[in-house]
Amino acid sequence: MLKDEKGSGMLFTVFYLVLIFGLLIIGVDLFYQVGTERANINTACVQSSEKIQYSILKSQDGQSGNEYDNKHIVSNSLYFDKQNAINIVTQVFNEYGYTINNVDVSLNDYTLTITGNVALKTKNVLNKLTRNQTLYVPINYHSRIFKNYQE
Repeated sequence: MLKDEKGSGMLFTVFYLVLIFGLLIIGVDLFYQVGTERANINTACVQSSEKIQYSILKSQDGQSGNEYDNKHIVSNSLYFDKQNAINIVTQVFNEYGYTINNVDVSLNDYTLTITGNVALKTKNVLNKLTRNQTLYVPINYHSRIFKNYQE
């Protein structure tokens, strides 16, 4: 086929360069999609952490009859509700369009930890066997938090 014809070496080189650049473009696109999803997941984790911390702070509302005490944090009267925290995480991830399974939220000393498995929106369309399967990535998010709370 490419037997000593004039210009066949150039045709061969151009063909492989186009193939290599095509694969490079596909690779960069996939890397961008996965990176964008990872950024969205991290943003959802940060927003979940903020909402959980706010719910902990709101747990002291109405405990005192005087307005000054209600507006200032009494750290020993703060309450961490684990089930409410799990509901907050699930709700925030649903707002971003993600499904999260096996959610666990824990609060140890100064650290709020969110763990679970998040279903990616990106599908592996190149593999016929796994084309319709949902891919899950584990998350293990840690956030610093104030001291003194009740469980």
